[in-house]
Amino acid sequence: MSRAKYIFFYLIILLMILPAVQKGFQLFHIKPLNGDFVLAEKPVYSKSTWLTGEYQVQYDNYLEQHIGFRNSLVRLNNQIDFSLYRKANAEGVVIGKNDHLYEYDYIRAYTGHDYVGEKYINEKLNRLKFVQDHLKKELNIDLILIFEPGKTSFYPEYIPDRYLSKKKTTTNYSSYLRKAGELDIRYIDLNRYFLSLKENASYPLYPKYGIHWSIYGMSFVADTLVNYIEHIRNTNLVNYRHDSIVTSSQALKTDYDVGKALNLLCKLPPETLAYPVFEFEDDSIKKRPMVLAVADSYYWNIFNTRLPLHLFGNEAFWYFNAKVYPDSYYEPTSVEDLDLKREVEKQDVILLMVTERFLYKFDWGFIDRLYYLYTPDYFQDPQYDGVTMALGLSTWFDDLIDEARSKGVSLPEILWSNAGYLFEQADKSGYLIRFGQEYIENIIRNDKEWSEHISEKAKTNDISYGEMLQTDADYVFRKDYPKLYDVFHRIRYFEDMIRGDSLLLKKTTGLASFYRCQIENMIRYQAMIMYDEEQVSRIENIIRHDPEWLRHVKEKAEKQHLPLDEMIRLDAEYMYDLEKNKSGSGS
Repeated sequence: MSRAKYIFFYLIILLMILPAVQKGFQLFHIKPLNGDFVLAEKPVYSKSTWLTGEYQVQYDNYLEQHIGFRNSLVRLNNQIDFSLYRKANAEGVVIGKNDHLYEYDYIRAYTGHDYVGEKYINEKLNRLKFVQDHLKKELNIDLILIFEPGKTSFYPEYIPDRYLSKKKTTTNYSSYLRKAGELDIRYIDLNRYFLSLKENASYPLYPKYGIHWSIYGMSFVADTLVNYIEHIRNTNLVNYRHDSIVTSSQALKTDYDVGKALNLLCKLPPETLAYPVFEFEDDSIKKRPMVLAVADSYYWNIFNTRLPLHLFGNEAFWYFNAKVYPDSYYEPTSVEDLDLKREVEKQDVILLMVTERFLYKFDWGFIDRLYYLYTPDYFQDPQYDGVTMALGLSTWFDDLIDEARSKGVSLPEILWSNAGYLFEQADKSGYLIRFGQEYIENIIRNDKEWSEHISEKAKTNDISYGEMLQTDADYVFRKDYPKLYDVFHRIRYFEDMIRGDSLLLKKTTGLASFYRCQIENMIRYQAMIMYDEEQVSRIENIIRHDPEWLRHVKEKAEKQHLPLDEMIRLDAEYMYDLEKNKSGSGS
């Protein structure tokens, strides 16, 4: 009995020291964990960090993350949590019914909790319609919007009930799809296509333990895209086939991407999946179109079949409109490093592909950049850009969703309010020129004491609260920001002039229609142009009546071989730009 105690004791000691031995000598090869992990570095000793205890905490953290067999212990812990408690120790992973794996962001999109609102979607798709028409008409480039499917839309029956109980009726997908149809935008709805194949597909179009379409499902997408490109370009691409299929009970490549992220000890139960073998015809005579794919990770399956290499004149893939492939395989290359106009205009086809998870941020700024590229400079919309910025930063967007929920207001309301605040902080004078009166009125409304005072004044003067609020706000605006007040009201004067002049309104309406711009925005843009023109003319008149200034401008005109009127105009525009910059303080 005592001998057994000794053996048990020594086994415990061995188990205690074995991780340290493994750390020092690496006796066993331990498979690394899947995912993006940044392990703590060994802290540098200093007297100050030792005395504060910071060094000890950092060293404990370092030891914990570098202990021998750590990866195996993590996998063991994950396996226990998964098998006994149906818990996934991977960020964002949700275990569905029958062990179907999802990512929460797809569920959030399917249930409509990331819905960005009709206002933003309407603006975004009008811009896309303009860009799509412009590229086709002026450059014979086909821009095609592609709605990729999502696992939650394909397999809603396996989503845990706790998420479906709060499903909303409107989603980004349903709203984008409806608006795209209204605007006659050319698009392909692969989400609907996949659902049409669901009952009769020979093999899974979505793997149980993956989040992307299966390799087999991707083959249907490849055929659809190739046939569509041949149709719109009136051409025949290189022939290929994939009727040869290899089946496997083990998920390969992206078909097990979420399963890998769980970092379990044992691989999840097998399912029979299909892997088509792509064979391409060797035909160097056929014309290969230049094709750019601006897409999310769903495109990787297509890219890795080498389909672009064999069928297209290039392999351009802008991953999330950020990283450029295949260039980034050799040297990190970002879309920002490229000449956008040059790269876009050498394409024959542009595929803008996005799955339902990313519809809230849609095109990652691609369409907006092109819209600003092909429209006049004055089309900048700081508040819309602020919404786009918030949508592009996942952590920030998550926080805004939480804020909307906690305040009991809609997400679109929070987005536009937040964007207005960003605009105000970045360009106070520009913000006040657009929204000065409303801005002061909101300040008064949100100040309880001030608002009550307005109510009392309204009763005393026998007018409505709204009238009194407008009068007081006007007074405060004029007193605190006199120069911006004048600009604000002068622009409003020109807006009213446009609305009241049938010819001006017709011209403005035509511009709004051509540029796919909201009529009220176009009226504002045109009013601002009229105001700027008025101010430049004012300075031109000053120059013409100032002998010394006029003499100086004549000298410059002679040196630069320009007509005097043109030189006066250039000087006036320059001086007006200086004026606008100086008036930024609002004083």
